[in-house]
Formats: sequence, C-alpha cells, structure tokens
Amino acid sequence: MSSYIVIRKKPVITRRWLVLRIKPRAEKRVYGRLKEKGIEVFLPLHKQLRCWSDRRKWVDEPLFPGYIFVYVNPSEEDRALYTPGVTRYVRFGNVLAVVREEEIASIRHLVEAGVPLKVIEEHIEPGDCVEITWGPLRGFQGEVVAWRGKRRVAIRVEAIMKTVVVDVPVEKMTKVA
Repeated sequence: MSSYIVIRKKPVITRRWLVLRIKPRAEKRVYGRLKEKGIEVFLPLHKQLRCWSDRRKWVDEPLFPGYIFVYVNPSEEDRALYTPGVTRYVRFGNVLAVVREEEIASIRHLVEAGVPLKVIEEHIEPGDCVEITWGPLRGFQGEVVAWRGKRRVAIRVEAIMKTVVVDVPVEKMTKVA
C-alpha cells in the first residue's frame, strides 16, 4: 500500500491598504520614516491658507489629521506599527480597517486635482438639529430641511415666531445633540 503526502498551499495574503493612527501633528515625520523603511505610504495633503500676525502663507496640511495609509502585507505590518510616532492601527472591533484601492485612487485623484477639500466629521441629514457657527446667524439653532447641492443645506430657523429657511454651507454648522 502506498502512502500519499498531501501538500496544501497556504492562502496568499496580498498587500492591502491599512490605516495607521499617528501622534498629533507628526504625520509628515512619520511619512518620512515609513518611506525610509521601504514601506509604501500615502499621506493625502491639501493646501490651506494659514494666517499669522505678520504674514499669510499657503501650507500643505494633512487631509485626515492623525492618520496615514500604508500598503503592506502581513509580514510588514509590525515594521510599520513600530515606527516612532505611530500609535496603533485603526480597527473596527478586532478587525483591521482595510481601505479599498478604489478609495485610495479616488482620494489621490481629488488631491492631485487641487480641488478645495474639507473633511467633515459629522453626518448631517434632514431632520437633524444644528447650530450655525458663522455669519450673521451665528449662534442660531435650527433644523436641517433639505440638501441644496453637495455642500449646502437649508436650515429652518425659528425666530420671532416666524420660520426662515436659509442656505448655509455644511462646514459652517455643528450638530446639536
């Protein structure tokens, strides 16, 4: 009777885009350190006008402050994690947050196009209560009535027993609990 040896191939885990959490204001330093280690890294930057008392200057700021994307395979994950300035991988429960290549390509395209970008943390929907943080209605609270394009919403502000609907840029309001 002859015996057979069964050889099973281990599944090949390819490289994937993971998200690293970075110490505050250390994104560019960590980017350089990861590049020195030979790790493929993506730090989306956008131009932002900074004003000081004596001058104004356009500077490159991280689009997602505190985060860097790395393209690694499982054997490189620890090398990236143990880079000075890195605090941890972003996870959802016990699962690493993996970003699809299409999403990275879209972010690259937007950054390279030079389109003015702003990341908004809050998800605002019609029916949400918000407070206006800018302009002549600063401090007023109201209810989001509808979206007017991609960056503006109509807000119902009840003042002096009247309802006024105004268009306000999304970045000029905050969600009220």
